[in-house]
Amino acid sequence: MGLLSRTFPPELVDFVVDEAGAREERTRSLPSRLTVYFVLAMWLFTGYEYGLVLPELVEHWPRRARETWRPARTGSLTEARQRVGPGPLRLLFDRVSGASGTAATPGAFWRGLRLVSMDGSLFDVPAARRTPPPTPVPPTATGPAPSPRCGYWPWWSAAPRR
Repeated sequence: MGLLSRTFPPELVDFVVDEAGAREERTRSLPSRLTVYFVLAMWLFTGYEYGLVLPELVEHWPRRARETWRPARTGSLTEARQRVGPGPLRLLFDRVSGASGTAATPGAFWRGLRLVSMDGSLFDVPAARRTPPPTPVPPTATGPAPSPRCGYWPWWSAAPRR
């Protein structure tokens, strides 16, 4: 919760929830702010299921004196995500994304060009039995052709963030 609340302060999350019109109309056990933090926490705990991510998040959630928290069902989490929708996350991303390094920032530019980092991954994709591959895959010297592959190559600024 500390990392999330430092990167995405509660005031900013409340602002984007209000801007997106996703504020709940009545007090709920899964308020919109908590739902936004829950979706962000799912990116930190990618190997966990819904029911395990929420207790990690709520363990450090600020509560009033003698207030108890009862774990939500996974169906309730799904409903809360649908109620809030993608709007607040889109606005949140728009507010915090982008390169923050300027020409005066050490290490952000080299010879007038912004430094960026790239990484990539390839995944073997099982070939469908009935559908031929879109492009022929040549056989290798050691045997039949490998499975089709899918790849992605994200890039981001190498400049220090704020």
